[in-house]
Amino acid sequence: MEFFKKKDISYYKQVLDEKITSKSPNWFEVRTALTTNGVFGKTKFWTDSFNDLGYTAKSRNDCQYSGKLRTYTWGRICLNGFEDSKVYYTVGVGSRLSESSDDLDLLVKIDCHRKDLAPFQIQSFDKYRDSVLRDWIIEIKQEELPKYTWDSLIQKTQGFIERNKEHYKELVKIIWPNGLEIKPKVARLCWNDLGWEKPSGLEGKSKNTNHTFESKGYGHEEWLFDLNRGIEGYHYGFIQAFNKGNHFGKTYDLHLYTLKREGNKSNCYWVGRIKDAQVLTQEEQKEVFELYQNKGWYPEMMKELKEVGVKHRDLEIVSKEELFNVKFKIDSDSFTKFDEPKFIENPKRDISKGYSRYNLKDLITTTATVSNTSGNYKFTPGHNPTKIGISKSIYSKKTVNRTLKHKEIQEYMYHQLAQKYDEKSVGTEVPTGRGTSIDVVVVQSDMTEWFYEVKTYNQPLVCIREAFGQILEYAMFSKNRHAKKLIVVGVNKPSRSEVEYLKHLRSITNLNIYYQVFSLEDMLLSEKLY
Repeated sequence: MEFFKKKDISYYKQVLDEKITSKSPNWFEVRTALTTNGVFGKTKFWTDSFNDLGYTAKSRNDCQYSGKLRTYTWGRICLNGFEDSKVYYTVGVGSRLSESSDDLDLLVKIDCHRKDLAPFQIQSFDKYRDSVLRDWIIEIKQEELPKYTWDSLIQKTQGFIERNKEHYKELVKIIWPNGLEIKPKVARLCWNDLGWEKPSGLEGKSKNTNHTFESKGYGHEEWLFDLNRGIEGYHYGFIQAFNKGNHFGKTYDLHLYTLKREGNKSNCYWVGRIKDAQVLTQEEQKEVFELYQNKGWYPEMMKELKEVGVKHRDLEIVSKEELFNVKFKIDSDSFTKFDEPKFIENPKRDISKGYSRYNLKDLITTTATVSNTSGNYKFTPGHNPTKIGISKSIYSKKTVNRTLKHKEIQEYMYHQLAQKYDEKSVGTEVPTGRGTSIDVVVVQSDMTEWFYEVKTYNQPLVCIREAFGQILEYAMFSKNRHAKKLIVVGVNKPSRSEVEYLKHLRSITNLNIYYQVFSLEDMLLSEKLY
């Protein structure tokens, strides 16, 4: 095919200025000229050349859009294996960024398919591209065309692609941090002041009779973070947003918020994030319900409802088989639940209009659920005041619940460790002599001691933070060094970054501090020390 000529651009500009449409009498003539040996046909040739160079390329030779003449030509090139990432290199004449038909130069750039992405993903993409990439776009002016041939243009384009390959891959990770096509969404939970571990009653819930369950004192999300009932490393729960529409078998990066009735108004809070929320199929829903029945867990759940004054569960909207519609892995790489919900100053901005309804929504902006779980320090300028006096009293019930779980774990640990060593070598609530006590102490055969401190927070990092000062004091107060190993016991497997943190602590402090998992599914202390 003949290479791009300035006359090709001039003709394209002319028909754009004439505002030719599919209803124009000369439409067939214009379309033929543009797509055979014009700018659209030549863009297709340019793009398709990269299929022979080890890339995946696709172009559109269709020059109309909704009956109007398209204002730019377009072809996309992807690295192999990234065809579904929505990130690509584009080549063509003009750009969606062009404001007039005068800007009809040849362009090569990195872009994304914005139509298929949430606003937050687009915002993250543009922020990285505009701040990190120095040459995310190259431009060949009309007057420079005589200097080029197809070979030199393709070579220049390929050089741009290879030069920005690592940035391309990083942009894919930014858009899909939890895997390709796992879209970020926002969903609402009913209010619960037991941390969504069991029903907490009517307090704080909506009195609006349109909210069918909340007005009766319960919601089906009440058990969403009840990690005592795990099945093969997964926890199963219910989210009302998945009870509408066809979400079966899909996976989402789910950001959770709730409304709490406080006085005459309702306030919004971020609850946390399930990074890999897998919606069950209808067959899986039935299977999980049967498992809960067989294990005696479903009757226990109904008993917990009665304890907060709910006589029976309404089966009209959510049947027994629909009580479980989502699952996620029980580890801190998969989810984050804040120990204190984070107040949302501007719900309409962060959650969008209609935020009070139980619908699945796009993630609008960078929320607390993202910025507080990224694992990376990032300076943010400006004054960010803390909301004072609004959420500190909300979890008195949860504190009681956590204390009961702590005592249960302590008891199971005692029996397991006493069987492994002997009863004379294991003690619980061992007094320190200063009015405090150590959860569990095991005396080893060489007469050294291991101190265990149990924490029941969902996040291992929080368990380590809360236990570190206590266990250090127990072991080393008054220059004593009683313990050979200091072990924090938590209920979830630590993430890679948390394991690295523990290694770093050991290397710089010379303290033998470790983390060990107590499985709530098996009610056993794992053997592995992290």
